[in-house]
Order: sequence, then structure tokens, then C-alpha cells
Amino acid sequence: GSTNATGTKELRYIAVGSHAGQSIDMVMTFVGHGQLATYTSNETSQSSCGQTGNASDTSTQWNEGKCGKPEVCSNGLSRMTLYLGTKVTTEISFQETGTNTLVSLPGFYLSVYDLNWPDKGPRKEMVTFRNAVQVITNVGNTYLNTTEIATGTDGLFDYFVEPIKRGPEVPNVNFEPGRESWATLDRTQMDAIVTARYPAGTSSVVVDWEFGGPWDGRKAGSVWFGGASPLLNGCENG
Repeated sequence: GSTNATGTKELRYIAVGSHAGQSIDMVMTFVGHGQLATYTSNETSQSSCGQTGNASDTSTQWNEGKCGKPEVCSNGLSRMTLYLGTKVTTEISFQETGTNTLVSLPGFYLSVYDLNWPDKGPRKEMVTFRNAVQVITNVGNTYLNTTEIATGTDGLFDYFVEPIKRGPEVPNVNFEPGRESWATLDRTQMDAIVTARYPAGTSSVVVDWEFGGPWDGRKAGSVWFGGASPLLNGCENG
């Protein structure tokens, strides 16, 4: 992690793409209701992903050992890991490489892979995409449920996505090779993917990550995230 010009801790993925000839960084920070996100469990002596201290200490530090590392990102795929029973809100923004200048994109996809609600244990992995145009799941999918919430802005919605039935643990996939992994995905793995579409003019998106269950600082779960996914036409094989 690094600290930007405003003093906020961030995780910056360098040169993830380009637009109009300008190299773009993807920058992730932890946010809340006008402030850095605080803990959502009753446990104040432990930290949720990316945070240190306790309920009276809102300083943050990205924990690369628990929250993914920049080198994990390959062809747009990285990883988010949370302790059981925690929820955090992140802002993902697109900035000119090496600066804090936002880049307005002609449209953007954000995909989350490997949402789990396994038979064994209480872990349930959920995500909310804020101010999106649409969410896409696998054709015929009965594993994930999407709740659409009006935002008051015409055409934009918050989408809460969760598994609605327990099942076997979604088989692990090594997503580090990026899109090369897509061609190997089976039906169970495809059903555990959701892709959100954002409108033209997007320069940042806000996402809530939640791993439901009783607080347990000894247990954690992970999901992968990136841009386009094999759910989109033409992307099925990477």
C-alpha cells in the first residue's frame, strides 16, 4: 500500500489499461459514510480487511498478507480476503498513472468470482455494487440471487448479490493467470460469478464486500475480482 496526496492509504495497481492514449492506474481505498470504514462486528480488538487499531482508531493500513497484493493482479484479476463476520466498503477509482487525476471511462465492467455459501461452516460471501446499470449472472443460474435497489438516479441501481442456497464449496481456481483460466471453468464455478456494468463517464465505483457469519478472526474467505468476465458474449474463452 501507499499514501496518496490527501494522506489516504491506498492500494494502487499500476498501468492496468489505457484510454485515449493515457495509461490508467486502478486505485482502491476503504471508505464509509463520509469517513474510513470501521468495523461491523462486535469485536473491536481485531481488524477487518485492510484496517488496524480498534473502534476508536480509524487509521487504516492495507494488509497485503490478507487483502491481496498488486502482483496477484494478472489480466485484470485480483483477490479480496475478509475475516468471517466482517463487511467493508471500498472505492475503486481510475486515475492517470502516477497521479490522482480521475479518468472518465466510456463504460466499465466489474466482475466478482467464487461467491460461496458452503455446506460446512457459516461463511456466506456477498457483494453490493453501487450505482450500476446492470448485473449479469450465468444463464439459468439458481445459485445467486440479485436484489435491485433504486438509488434515486434514473437508470442506476444498487445491486446486492448473494448465494441463496448452501452447496459444496465452489472448486478453487487459480485465477492468477487471468483470462487464460476462463476456458477451464465448470458450471458450478460459472454460477458463482457476477458481473456489474457501469455507465459511460464512470471514473470510480463503490463496492460493499461482506462475509456473513459470526465474527471469527481466525477464519477468512476470499473472492476474486476484475473487469470483464466469461459471462459476456465473446469472452467465454478469455
